[in-house]
This record gives sequence, C-alpha cells and structure tokens, in this order.
Amino acid sequence: MRLAILALSIVTSLALTVACSSAEPSEQGTLDSTQSVEQELIISCTSNAQCGPSAYCNLKQCTAPGACAPKPGACPTVVAPVCGCDNKTYSNSCFAASAGVSVKHTGSCIRTQ
Repeated sequence: MRLAILALSIVTSLALTVACSSAEPSEQGTLDSTQSVEQELIISCTSNAQCGPSAYCNLKQCTAPGACAPKPGACPTVVAPVCGCDNKTYSNSCFAASAGVSVKHTGSCIRTQ
C-alpha cells in the first residue's frame, strides 16, 4: 500500500512537471502572484520560502536543492510512519508534505540523547 501511494505521488509529480515544463522562476527564484501551483512543481529551491504559499521545498534526503511541490489538501488515514527532515514522526508521507516537511526516511524518527 505504501509503495502504491508513493508510486502514485511520483507519477503525478512527473506528469505535472512535464505539463508545466515551460515555467520560469522569477529573478529571486520565487513565484510571483500570476504563477500557478502547477508551475511551483518545477522551481528549484533550498527552502520553503522560495515556493508559493500552497507549496513546499521537497528535498531529497533532506539536502538542497529540492523542487517546489504542492502541499496536499487532504491525506489518507493510512498509518505508514515516516521521519521528517525536522526529526518529527508523521503518520505518513502525505501528512509530512502537508506540514511542508520533506521525508528523511521511512519509519519513526529515532531520538538520541
């Protein structure tokens, strides 16, 4: 089930990226008010501040640069814990994305003292 959700997310992101391949970031790498959520998907970023209000900077393995991706509006109640780049455990990757946080790894975060 987790893999199906991840695969669907990847396919959706790729389809939107291809559909919006002509989008150009503004001079500072942020979006102006005329750019759509679909265009937010292909802008390279290093932090959420560079993405629009309905997007977040999706980092690979918590390392910049990443790509702006839309924050989900609703998430499934499937429990498939992930550790966010903020070292907090989320119910699943959708809830992490909704909070504007990239996933560090699957499973709960391990705290060290």
